[in-house]
Amino acid sequence: MLMKKNQRSQLEHDLAAEVLIDVRFSETDLMGVVYHANYFNWFDIARFKVLENMGGILEKRNEVEMPVVKVNCEYLKPAKFGDQLIVRAVLEKDSVAKFTFHFTVKNKKNRRIIARATTVSVLNKKTGGLLLRRPEVSEQR
Repeated sequence: MLMKKNQRSQLEHDLAAEVLIDVRFSETDLMGVVYHANYFNWFDIARFKVLENMGGILEKRNEVEMPVVKVNCEYLKPAKFGDQLIVRAVLEKDSVAKFTFHFTVKNKKNRRIIARATTVSVLNKKTGGLLLRRPEVSEQR
């Protein structure tokens, strides 16, 4: 489920990161519009930037897996070859072993939001079994 503006403002204190994306020709279709699946690659880049900023969780990747189990994306305006986009990821605070990320994609030139998305990842032990709590890591480096 996508978050409304007032709900997103509650996440201001949560961990966030922004990445700048230059739309490449190979990411567009015959109409010159970004193919919809490419947004998920950009979300992944922003998501890992947040995890990087958390310090510690990526070091535990030999112990845990973080499969994405739910995605939702709303495309509001097209992105085109040559556009520069700002992809912002915000991690929702939660004590259970899941990561809910909220994304906004803005055109850098006009600051218009062109897409909104949410992904949910769960934490599994690589040896098998679902974790019930997040591993202990610092929240900032």
